[in-house]
Amino acid sequence: MSKTLEIPPTIDKNKTDYSNILNTLSYLKSQLKLQRGFQNNSQESFSIHYPWDLSDSTEKSWCINWLQSLIKSASKQLMVHDSPESLEQLDSIISQVSDIISELCGEGASNPKQVSIRLWNSSFDPFDVILNEPSYQEADLGSKTWGSSILLSRFISRNPSFFSQYTKIIELGSGTGLCGISLCKILQEYPKTFNITITDFLDPLLFSISSSFKINLPESIPIKQGSFQFGQNSLANVSKLDWFDVNSVISDTPNQDNHIHIQPPQANYFDVSQNMSVSSFDTFPLKDSRDSYDLIIASDVLYEIQHALIIPKVVHLLLLKNEIARNSFLNAFPDASNFPIIPSFINPTPYLDKLSLSKVPLFLITAPLRKTHWAEINTFESTMIQFGFKCIFYKDTSLSQDLENWYLSNPNSTENNREKISSNTISDDLIYRIYFWI
Repeated sequence: MSKTLEIPPTIDKNKTDYSNILNTLSYLKSQLKLQRGFQNNSQESFSIHYPWDLSDSTEKSWCINWLQSLIKSASKQLMVHDSPESLEQLDSIISQVSDIISELCGEGASNPKQVSIRLWNSSFDPFDVILNEPSYQEADLGSKTWGSSILLSRFISRNPSFFSQYTKIIELGSGTGLCGISLCKILQEYPKTFNITITDFLDPLLFSISSSFKINLPESIPIKQGSFQFGQNSLANVSKLDWFDVNSVISDTPNQDNHIHIQPPQANYFDVSQNMSVSSFDTFPLKDSRDSYDLIIASDVLYEIQHALIIPKVVHLLLLKNEIARNSFLNAFPDASNFPIIPSFINPTPYLDKLSLSKVPLFLITAPLRKTHWAEINTFESTMIQFGFKCIFYKDTSLSQDLENWYLSNPNSTENNREKISSNTISDDLIYRIYFWI
């Protein structure tokens, strides 16, 4: 049985109980794993340890002070100890403490880590997507799995039949890969051939996506760097894509409307690109992919005005043009000029099912509605309309509201199902918008 100490253990020059220190560090790592979405293992035991409560801000601060004192004491003891056993224990303490401190001090200081995101299928059966997140230093803002991608991946996991109607799909700005990997997980069960492309700009993210893909689809067959065969002979490609390359592609096209050159943002873009070596991942063939994809997905890609201007250009270039199917769908509405066509208070499911069955190419995107980024949201919406897109439906929701609304609208709902989803509610009060553009 696990026992707890009344005071945190310390390193003493005369006598140190290394087992209590190492057990306490193991306990702390288990608490951090819970915060990263991994499920509690009731069988896990840490023998004698100090039970730090990381959910309490004051105790978390004391814990960081204790960890800092540990690393100082361990470093001093390394200079005087000569027994191999003591040196090994001190090295282990320093290494573990460094990792724990970096995670406790926030994203900017965090080392690479693994997170677990819980999703549910349409029958409320849960499954977890395990993601390898790179460090903030390696991948900047892309190193974190943001709420927008969780919202979109939930919609994907709950609506497999909807997504199975699309066969050639690309994700823009995948980040840690949650949405693209979730899509491949649900589609692998279908007796169809899918072609999924997961893209981002940074190599550390592409490496993380590739390693996470293999974790979540262990039966997939690697073909080459970033390329996997999965399911019923389907193909997933992890590729490098710079959205701003669309400027040169469109400028080479005669009589192309909306061909204003969009400069990339100075912040982040040049910082991360200047020190990049030659990528080991295939560069996405933007020029050869015009009108190729019947579904494009993206999440949290509008954090600069330039992104709000360039994303519509990329989507306009890549999305398949099926005007017959599109017009047939729009003609079912009395006034298709309204934005959105389907009011948010109406259940959109029948309309969206008709959309996918009609083979209408779709751009599905989620974005956070941050107070500081309304200019980006408004610019994105107006630019999409300028390119001739119509928003058929959008909905604003928090992550907790999304689960509650799904539960209430699902005919299979039971109290047991409510318990399944309520036990895994993510603490995030931000409001997100999910758009359906055709």
